[in-house]
Amino acid sequence: MLVTGVQPAPSFKSNAPSKHDNKGFIANGNIYDPAEYPYLIRLEIRISRAKYAICTGSLISASFVLTAAHCTHRINNFSIKVFRPNTNENYATVHRIYEHPYYNPIYGMADVSLLKLAVPFNNVTKYTILSGHPDEFANNTELSCFVLGFGDTGNPNNIYKNIGFITNVEVKYGSKACKLFSDELIKTTWQEFLCSKPDEHMICPGDSGGPLICHGFQYGIASHGYNF
Repeated sequence: MLVTGVQPAPSFKSNAPSKHDNKGFIANGNIYDPAEYPYLIRLEIRISRAKYAICTGSLISASFVLTAAHCTHRINNFSIKVFRPNTNENYATVHRIYEHPYYNPIYGMADVSLLKLAVPFNNVTKYTILSGHPDEFANNTELSCFVLGFGDTGNPNNIYKNIGFITNVEVKYGSKACKLFSDELIKTTWQEFLCSKPDEHMICPGDSGGPLICHGFQYGIASHGYNF
């Protein structure tokens, strides 16, 4: 799994075909507790008249949602519905999309978007707090973290439902943390990555934009998953 770092530079997400492309790999997580993570947001994005996409986001304040740029790139703000699961609130609409100015849709660099809501959400008991520093990963240090999202689990009953999942991941940062890419690519872009240890606990389609939580803070944004 590649995660866009919210403190270091953002991550890389390849759009090129690969044997590692995510094909709906089940994250092997558990249903999350909305009371414990009230900042988790589900995004329903209209791609066309008959097609929707699902992404995940996190509330950093009552009016702003942090998510992945590849979820919102070339999308009209009126095409996005923002949901807080397990609340009595109706969905919110988006007033404006702030896409990272260096986002590259081909290579996935700077995969970060900030959504300003047309009307703030009420009664949010906790927002996510951004943190993290490269020094925490010194000497090949591995952090125990978790990711949350509303992605595909392979269960058709979950599609377009407010069922979110949480799964544990072990995360590294550094020039040798991401071993799936060529040496030439890593030489020039390793600063862009937070990578999880390859195992059955991974993000799925629809988890994009979901928060990576380490030590109680948001260290990154889910950008791209891989099958192993």
